[in-house]
Amino acid sequence: MDNDRKRPRKLDPEEAVNSQLTNHPNLYFEDGNVIMKAGNTLFCVHRTILSKHSTVFRDLFAQNTETLRGLPSFTLDDGKDDMESLLNTVYDGMSVIIHNTIAAYG
Repeated sequence: MDNDRKRPRKLDPEEAVNSQLTNHPNLYFEDGNVIMKAGNTLFCVHRTILSKHSTVFRDLFAQNTETLRGLPSFTLDDGKDDMESLLNTVYDGMSVIIHNTIAAYG
């Protein structure tokens, strides 16, 4: 028998889930206090900022029952791209870019 072989380490359920998840590169804040999961992407954001801008988030946070990485967490039905767009709008504001358009009135 080969003595150099090691038994595979068994992951606990939270480690198994975490190994399949990816932190969003720009919207996973070190000082965030709530985790939003969209698909396999995690967004660690600020509860007070989202609550200030959305009664939907405020109501959602009042119902919290799950935790992930020691923080309240929510699994969303929205996709990563939709959540990224929404959070970018909340954090950075909305901007509209109009290319090569000059409006003439008169």
